[in-house]
Amino acid sequence: MTREHGARPRRMPGALHVTLFSCSLAAVTLSSVLVVSRTTDYVQQAVVVSADSTSNISLPNGKLLSGTVRNPSGSTVMGAIVQAVSSDGFVAQQTVTGVTGGFQVPLRPGTYRLEVRPPFPDSDDLASFPRLVPANAGTFQVKGDTSAGDVTLPEGHLVTGAVSSTVGTARNMVGWMFATPTDGASPWLVTPAVFGTGTNSRKFTLALPAGKFNLLYAGAQGFTTNWSMVPMSSYGTGKINVTKDMTANVKVGSGTKLSGTVKDSTGKDLNGVLCIKKNGSSPFTDGGSTGMFVMNGKFIGYLPTGTYDATFVPIFDSAYTGRGTKTDLSFTMTAAAKTLSIKATDGVVLSGKITNAKGKVVKTASIAAFPTGADPESLSALPISAKADQKTGAYRLCVPAGTYDIQATPIGFSELTALERLAASLRN
Repeated sequence: MTREHGARPRRMPGALHVTLFSCSLAAVTLSSVLVVSRTTDYVQQAVVVSADSTSNISLPNGKLLSGTVRNPSGSTVMGAIVQAVSSDGFVAQQTVTGVTGGFQVPLRPGTYRLEVRPPFPDSDDLASFPRLVPANAGTFQVKGDTSAGDVTLPEGHLVTGAVSSTVGTARNMVGWMFATPTDGASPWLVTPAVFGTGTNSRKFTLALPAGKFNLLYAGAQGFTTNWSMVPMSSYGTGKINVTKDMTANVKVGSGTKLSGTVKDSTGKDLNGVLCIKKNGSSPFTDGGSTGMFVMNGKFIGYLPTGTYDATFVPIFDSAYTGRGTKTDLSFTMTAAAKTLSIKATDGVVLSGKITNAKGKVVKTASIAAFPTGADPESLSALPISAKADQKTGAYRLCVPAGTYDIQATPIGFSELTALERLAASLRN
């Protein structure tokens, strides 16, 4: 790997990326523990990757930015999600508050914007559903250990509704819904909805501040009462103007079947996500983006007619030693079912070991490669990430040749959850 000077640093991920991958936020939160170590992230920008290379990474010790998260009544908030965003656009660290509402985030010296999100609700019960909404806690210059003081999460309005489909046989639905601000506000304000269970699985609730939002239902799949798949589009949208508690419903149209396989150049099945964006669409205005899980090399879903761009992003298994990597493609959906046979691009292998400043293995470490200077709203900006081995700290990341901003963090990315694996098995 070599360093290219003068390239602009990567920016915060755009709404498209948050929409496609916010489902991982809850998993990361659940798998994280309170940060008690000073180990922080490592960043190297504008790295030119043209051939296989080995680089051992030592995560540095940082300074602690600490504080307490409270609700408007002054009570502390346990489980709030806290993240610090560096001035060059990296999410440097993310943690959750403890039983006293306190947090400590280890950071490299620099300037950071502190953002706080309320805990993800564990129930759809309206009587106890939290009204707390995300807050920007301000900008902090971190030179030594720094106190952010108290951070108060404001209360918003409750938005409730249901998802229905023009395909009348869709009685059960699987998917994720997010509210994206239409005024171009920070992607951090993208808010996931909570769905009910059983007979209420199509009903959702979320808390939002006052403002205009686009409701995006993505990764959608529709099923009959006996869980047979129906031709319901993989995404749907609705627009709302939030001024008070309100009801908003989202209707999802029909689609044409899209299925296929993803293999590497040796014919080995790959796992990952096929990220899809309709040409000319924008997550802030009309949705048009979704994702389909690729499990054991197979995927299936339904899309409206139109022309689409797509990017396959692999989820690397620690046992995988091939070269399949992120792969771009385009396709057109007509009234006829379409089958895609995707052969993943061969990539360049980055490998090495991640340790802390004392040379010890960090069990939860991960590494990600962000294309330098890419438009944050484009599929080309999607990063590739991998977890380091819990015992040895070894990592292996396969990327297309190019220029990347490399970030290694002490908190790793969670693997597919049991729920995601169940949903994938229902689709196959």
